[in-house]
Amino acid sequence: MAQKLGLPHISIFKDNSAVLTVDGVTTPCFDLGGAKVLHIADLITEASSYERAWVPAIKAIGGQITHSVVVVDRKQGGGELLQSLRVCSHALASIDLSLFDEALAAGRIDAAQYEIMKAFLENPKEAMRSFILEHPEFMKKALSGPEKTASRARLCLEKDHYGVADLYR
Repeated sequence: MAQKLGLPHISIFKDNSAVLTVDGVTTPCFDLGGAKVLHIADLITEASSYERAWVPAIKAIGGQITHSVVVVDRKQGGGELLQSLRVCSHALASIDLSLFDEALAAGRIDAAQYEIMKAFLENPKEAMRSFILEHPEFMKKALSGPEKTASRARLCLEKDHYGVADLYR
């Protein structure tokens, strides 16, 4: 996207180091000199990556993420968290209950699937907690899966977001 817009691109790595690519040339990025940064992503849920990594990483190199553009906002509190971080959030589409109302009316999902999605949208944390408690093998499989999946599962348990970590110790 940055290339199409003729703008520099910043890549942030897991260790919060960053590189800047300008006109196809990539160099380490240590100081943005107070620059305002636009963050572009595919999806926003709770915005935990923004809070944990992206906003602090850009701040550490002298910049400020002022806007975020995403393709889809799943309406799970990410927009509100971004607002608290002073980041203006823009989404091309949002997923809310009206999407599933339409899917049910069109016969794309059944009533049971609709109720699962409705419960999730009303209280994602409790819906996920119930799912994990009802399907303990899901987390066990994730923990022994590919490294990316396993690291996300470990982070979920470390933060104990769903209050289930004791089941996996």
